[in-house]
Amino acid sequence: MTSYSIHENVHEALSNYELPQKLGFGLSPGPVMYSAKYADGIWGEGILEANRPLQIQPSAKVLHYGQEIFEGMKAYRVDQERANLFRPERNWQRFNLSAKRMAMPEISQQLFFLLFSPPPGGSHGRPTHSTSLSRTKRACRHSS
Repeated sequence: MTSYSIHENVHEALSNYELPQKLGFGLSPGPVMYSAKYADGIWGEGILEANRPLQIQPSAKVLHYGQEIFEGMKAYRVDQERANLFRPERNWQRFNLSAKRMAMPEISQQLFFLLFSPPPGGSHGRPTHSTSLSRTKRACRHSS
């Protein structure tokens, strides 16, 4: 998969988002999230949408078997307006290593980096690639 849909609420969520003055692990969630279904051995087209609480079925595997992957994405502030991601290629490698260990499907490097690229129409508050540190952006995946 090399593309994804963008929900109509994304641009507003990005426009209203302000990068916090104090950056740190788990202190502030990002303004958007990505979601895709995996079926019959392939990832379906995903959607980028405004961050919201997840709805989950009581029968979801993540609740019964603890099948979940967490990978923190670190970044640091380079000036007053933006932050840079710290070694995102290593996060992608660790994310997929965890997927293998959990017998879960991996995601392609192309998709992983596509999700950290600005959507068409602006990049409000989205970190960029670099090699330094301080803010953590979470990439979470669970099996349903």
